[in-house]
Amino acid sequence: EKGMEIAESLRKHIEVKDFNGVDTLTCSFGVTEFQQNDTITTILSRADKALYEAKETGRNRVCQA
Repeated sequence: EKGMEIAESLRKHIEVKDFNGVDTLTCSFGVTEFQQNDTITTILSRADKALYEAKETGRNRVCQA
């Protein structure tokens, strides 16, 4: 839950931030949590899958694996 809160907070801050020379800037995040017997590969794979879900369902979102 904390990871989701942090990602959502970052997403909101980036969405309203004024970046010189950029009309609109948004971001998407994929969030996961450590599970028993995880490896770096399995963690990154889940986070990557969640990121693609965020992009495919409208962008500028946070999705959890």
